[in-house]
Amino acid sequence: MRPFQPQLRIRELQKNLTQANLDIALLHYSRDIYYYTGFAEPSLLLVTPQESILFIRREKAKERSRIWMEEGMIVARADLREVYAQLIDLKIKKGTMGLCLDILPADRFTEIQELFQKFRILNVSPLILRQRMVKDEEEVSLVKRAGQILAAGTDRVRQFLKPGLREIDLAAEIEAEHRRSLHVGAIFTRLFDFSMGQGPLSSGPNLRFASGILHSISGPGLSAALPIGPSDRKIQNGDHVVVDIPCNYQGYHADQSRTFVVGKASSKAKKMFRLMREVSDGLIAFLRPGIQAYQVYKKAWSLAKKLKIEDSFLAYGERRANFIGHGLGLEINEPPILKKGEKTILEEGFTLALELLLTHPNAGIMKLEDTVVVTSNGAELLTIAPRELIEVG
Repeated sequence: MRPFQPQLRIRELQKNLTQANLDIALLHYSRDIYYYTGFAEPSLLLVTPQESILFIRREKAKERSRIWMEEGMIVARADLREVYAQLIDLKIKKGTMGLCLDILPADRFTEIQELFQKFRILNVSPLILRQRMVKDEEEVSLVKRAGQILAAGTDRVRQFLKPGLREIDLAAEIEAEHRRSLHVGAIFTRLFDFSMGQGPLSSGPNLRFASGILHSISGPGLSAALPIGPSDRKIQNGDHVVVDIPCNYQGYHADQSRTFVVGKASSKAKKMFRLMREVSDGLIAFLRPGIQAYQVYKKAWSLAKKLKIEDSFLAYGERRANFIGHGLGLEINEPPILKKGEKTILEEGFTLALELLLTHPNAGIMKLEDTVVVTSNGAELLTIAPRELIEVG
């Protein structure tokens, strides 16, 4: 695993810019800037193959103490015209400019295009996201700590869940426990106009509500204004309750899904969950550096067919999830996606969420999701809550 040397991150980006024939990169997204600088307030980061300059809106000793960059590389004015002036000082008047085009608002893009007319604009997001896939020791430790927060939330469910409790009240208890355990209170995604609130929780018939974007159990939410997450439905005896509320510790996410049963689980549900757990265990044993992402998806289906659960595996009504997991770190959903055709080669330091679901006409709907890190010796679980069908009451 890489040691924690954040000052080397910009140097690696500079090397990647040279290889991609990019003269400059201008970063504006807080998660990317935090990765390279340790600073997450509104700012701009200019990177050339030789220089890097952080443009901040406020200059205070407190903020300076948290920034990983050298003193002379910080400008107390986060303004595009100041960026342009700095480029003139560096004698860079034209060339190719990398922007994060996947998340840049159109009006901001137009403003940059008008000011930097002699630059050809390209998308630098793939370079940044590829670099961010490989976590160092500090990043992995933060994801691991986030996994411990999720375990505290699981314990709270076991204490609080009972018949007659509304989904929203259960979610509030979990979220409060996460906050008490130092969850920062925000979940970051890189998807335009998509919010998962604090995360999905649903029960009984509400388990059939699934996201049309992420192919995952979403719950109906409290209204059509945000149709994801817990509702005000009262949980009944015998219900399955799926909790998929992630958390974020000091910028780094962990993702986990656990299935609870109010009362006693049926023998069929216990059997099917055990088989799903076998698939998950098999995938964790299979993960190692050097394999390609699509092979994990292929392995999951191979295990499901071997255990004769393929009819129920990854089923959301008539749809099937087209992936078995995803990367995570500074955002809850990052590359790579473990899906058919994805050729990204896994490396030591990849943090991944393995996301399994079964929908069976007699056993019900159940989900098991865990966060793992790929190591030189295989994979290590970073989520530590019990990986079982949890009976409560």
